[in-house]
Amino acid sequence: MKAYKIVDKYGRCHNHKYEVGKVYKITDKVELYSRGFHACINPFDCLEYKSLFESRFFEVDMRGEVIHEEPSRRKSVCSELEVLREMTLDEYIKCCHDYMKQWVEKVSGDSSRLSTSGDYSKLVSLCDRSKLVASGDFSKLSTSGNRSQLSASGKYSKLSTSGDYSNLSASGDYSKLSDSGYGVKLAASGDFSTLSASGDFSQLAVSGDNNQLAVSGNGSTLVASGDFSTLSASGNNSQIVASGKSSIAANVGTSGKVKVSDKDSWIVLADIEDGVVRRVVSKKPGQKIDSVRIKVDVWYWFENGKLCESKE
Repeated sequence: MKAYKIVDKYGRCHNHKYEVGKVYKITDKVELYSRGFHACINPFDCLEYKSLFESRFFEVDMRGEVIHEEPSRRKSVCSELEVLREMTLDEYIKCCHDYMKQWVEKVSGDSSRLSTSGDYSKLVSLCDRSKLVASGDFSKLSTSGNRSQLSASGKYSKLSTSGDYSNLSASGDYSKLSDSGYGVKLAASGDFSTLSASGDFSQLAVSGDNNQLAVSGNGSTLVASGDFSTLSASGNNSQIVASGKSSIAANVGTSGKVKVSDKDSWIVLADIEDGVVRRVVSKKPGQKIDSVRIKVDVWYWFENGKLCESKE
């Protein structure tokens, strides 16, 4: 059974290290969350257990005794697991889209699970746990229900939901993803995409170039691997990573962190005390904020008026 597993940058999950091409087995009876090798059938569900930051994505094969979490099936455990391959962020996002599209096609006919392959299509659902998929260009998908999943593979598509814990995915160019709910995951692999979330604990990821990511909620995660991207967060305790060239990572919320991987990218940080913005600074790697010289692949944030840095 094909599934997906998210691990840290060292390939570890719960102190167990995984490597591509290896098979892992146990002889004991498996048990969810306590014994066996865990993975997710829906790649989007991986983000429930680890952040996008410093994470790696594996495609795996679950064999032997397999148990699914019921009724959600959000997590599964098995007695034998083979790590088939490691995926890039772009490949992971496309896996999210492909899974959702295939799932909806299997259950077409249910009013809460809508699918279309034509251009200029519009899909709207007011139900919870709805699944909307469009493969044509200029499509519009919208739902107000919670725990919904929206996916579009065509260009110029627009995805929008106001429900909590929803998943939005687009693989085409010029797409727009927007959500006002909490705990939402937005992912786009095309160029010139716009991702926006106003809820707390949201995760936004994009792998194309010239994209824009914005979130106003607290505790959110923003990741862009493409070039010329703009990432912005105004909520508290948010984290931003820009790994592409000539990108801008701006965090003006309290206790927010930023990191860039290119010498021509910019970090923008706010120094906030008691809810009052005392100053906003913007620098490139090599330039200084106070006495600290900005570096690539290093986290930066303000704490009690002092700029802090860390590689972890």
